[in-house]
Amino acid sequence: MLVRDVMQREVAVIGPDVWLALAACMMRDRDVGCLPVIEDGRLIGMITDRDIVVRGVAEGLNPHHAVVREAMLANAIACSTEHTVEQARELMATHLIKHLPVLDRREGVVGLISLRDITSQFAKCRPHQVTFYKRVTGGAGHVHSVEVGKVYLSPAIKKDDVVPVAVVRSRRTAGSPAGTRRPTGTKSKKVTEAACWLHPWHRTGGGDDLQGHARAS
Repeated sequence: MLVRDVMQREVAVIGPDVWLALAACMMRDRDVGCLPVIEDGRLIGMITDRDIVVRGVAEGLNPHHAVVREAMLANAIACSTEHTVEQARELMATHLIKHLPVLDRREGVVGLISLRDITSQFAKCRPHQVTFYKRVTGGAGHVHSVEVGKVYLSPAIKKDDVVPVAVVRSRRTAGSPAGTRRPTGTKSKKVTEAACWLHPWHRTGGGDDLQGHARAS
């Protein structure tokens, strides 16, 4: 996936000779935390709300007299529309930043990509994982759950439909644990996220206590 597919296209920019106070007002009004700094149509730096506080006010600059040029980060790290999302993430990790201006072939700013944009996009692409388990009574009479199989489903499937679809699919799969013995419950989660318990279901038969649980997290 390329940066151009997930970047923010409507980007507010600012000039280097604008007062810091006005830069702060622009960030507040647009609900953003950083602004690319443009001079003569070229990217010359980035300024963040933290820069205004740490490089500006904390250093004794009067935000109503000092300008963006005095507090911005010059030689800003940027990426291209043709970079992959993974390359953009690596740039952020290497330089300890959370935003990257996006440049076109003429080196003009055409977008902005943030770490939040990347992580949210990856989250949408993660498949659902449904784990089937059964209750087993041990020798001391203690009941515990034992995993009997997993099913992975497309992230396009709605959350409410994940467990029913997984149950049907598991029973159709030859030799799957759920096809030979009914599960006692299901637990669904995104592969790299915390577990998410879905809607309850309850059936009996075959000597198994089939019990579902509902708890969303």
